[in-house]
Amino acid sequence: MINIKYKRTRQWVLFWMLTAVFLYLGSREENYSDEVFVWIATYIVLYTFYVVFCFFRTIYVWFLSKEDIEYGYSKKFDPKLRAPEIIRRLEDIDIKEKKRQKLERELKIIIKEYKSIVGSRKKLEEERDKELEKQARKTKAFIESIPKKQAQYEHGSISSKIKCPHCHETGKVRRKVEKHIEESREKGVVGAVIGRKTVTDKGNITKFYCENCKTPWTA
Repeated sequence: MINIKYKRTRQWVLFWMLTAVFLYLGSREENYSDEVFVWIATYIVLYTFYVVFCFFRTIYVWFLSKEDIEYGYSKKFDPKLRAPEIIRRLEDIDIKEKKRQKLERELKIIIKEYKSIVGSRKKLEEERDKELEKQARKTKAFIESIPKKQAQYEHGSISSKIKCPHCHETGKVRRKVEKHIEESREKGVVGAVIGRKTVTDKGNITKFYCENCKTPWTA
């Protein structure tokens, strides 16, 4: 069933009405006066522009997320997603005043018509604050984890039972097993000119690093 309260439905109803008129004019075989011909030509030009608009508008909407669909555009509109998205967009200090006013009007309508679903503006702002705090905690935790991850990558994991022979601290030593690769440049003219190297795999080597006294050693 067609519901013309949606902007998208009205757009397509108008499109098919204009198309019907266009096809009707194209099917008639009669000589028009110059004045009528000018009106028909103008109509065809405007119709062409509208067809192009509908085409690109449809493509644009296909790529929209649900929270980007504005109130009254189509039945895909979801107030639970759209209202928080408007709150988020209004945080942008660089937003143009005209755009801000449009978003404010849309938000008021959504809160008025869907208050049982989205709640008040205060509730929406509080939920946004909680979301920002959660994001801030995640960001902080990620930043704080970078040195630990870097240390683990470079020196391996902490071995809780190993005692450092230098500072005698236990539980501060990192242990990492690596391949012991030895490279040697070939001697003579070939080695000097070409720089050919010989690579020798001497098995595994265990590296230790103390977080307390910053001393590395191998075993």
